[in-house]
Amino acid sequence: MFFSEHLRSLQDEKALINDATFYGTSSTTWTTVKDYGNVTLSKAGILILKYQIKNNVTFSNHRISVGGIYAIGCPRSGTGTFDMLTMLALNAGTYNITAQAVNYSGGPDTTGIQNMRVGFVSFPDLTVNNLAVYSSQVTLIPPARRSFWGSVARVVLYIAVFAYTPGAQTNFENIGDNLTNGVSLLVNGNQVNWSERIHDNLASPYGAGSAWYRFATRGAGTDHGFTVNKRNVNTVVNISIILCPWILGDDSGNRILDLDFPQGSTLYISLEPLTADVTKYIKIGKPRWLSFGEATDYFSTASGTGILNHYYTFEQVRPSDCQCLLYGSGGCVARIALDVR
Repeated sequence: MFFSEHLRSLQDEKALINDATFYGTSSTTWTTVKDYGNVTLSKAGILILKYQIKNNVTFSNHRISVGGIYAIGCPRSGTGTFDMLTMLALNAGTYNITAQAVNYSGGPDTTGIQNMRVGFVSFPDLTVNNLAVYSSQVTLIPPARRSFWGSVARVVLYIAVFAYTPGAQTNFENIGDNLTNGVSLLVNGNQVNWSERIHDNLASPYGAGSAWYRFATRGAGTDHGFTVNKRNVNTVVNISIILCPWILGDDSGNRILDLDFPQGSTLYISLEPLTADVTKYIKIGKPRWLSFGEATDYFSTASGTGILNHYYTFEQVRPSDCQCLLYGSGGCVARIALDVR
């Protein structure tokens, strides 16, 4: 008997904006460089923004609003281009997307946005806090759903934060920091380090900064609390939280699936690029108490870019004794199938 589950919902996936044009300004005050218009989402899911900052000035800042809420802010120093990426949880609805920029250095040189790509993706088992102004702790419970392959064991977190303090700089604090107008993130009551932070402290006037807590894994089937601490009560924080087992992270020990099906069956897994064509990894087995390398820990492994298809027949081992490790940030799990014997 053959079962198959499509986890990347291709029927819902859409390319919404593809605009390579550079839109810039030399203004020393915030200026709308491009109103990209409205995008409409027919269902709840994830909006992905991928674009470049192009800087011909010494100091600049940028911010992107989605539906009137600033989602990402990008102070930058030095000339050149800078790649930017964020994923946002949103409900079904219509959202205006606008890019703003400011040239802190003055003079005739410009700064702005180019190569704007916006798309919508959807997966089952999404647990989210939609993009909104943060006001109090958010508690989310990702389900440990069961299917023909077993159950979801762990989910990957993606938290995107935009913060600004009127008339002052804003900084993002890691463990042990004590920074001006600091913003810190706690998960289940414990402070965590940001995976990436872009402080809003390059020049005055201040106006935007962003940080991400990317691809950390947490257990499914239990509640997780997310708290933002602000040293200045006037600091405004906008936050989006995504928990999903099918968005891949960097954790090489990420056991997404608890396998539970008859021995002798063949498991098929397909991984695909999501935000980048990165190397993705599949490992089936379990590290021994004393490891002599992957060749003695795992019965089957695969890695590669592009669409990575892999299968393994559990002829000699029980599926429930094995871990199924899937990782490679920038990719996703697209399909899982099982030939039950």
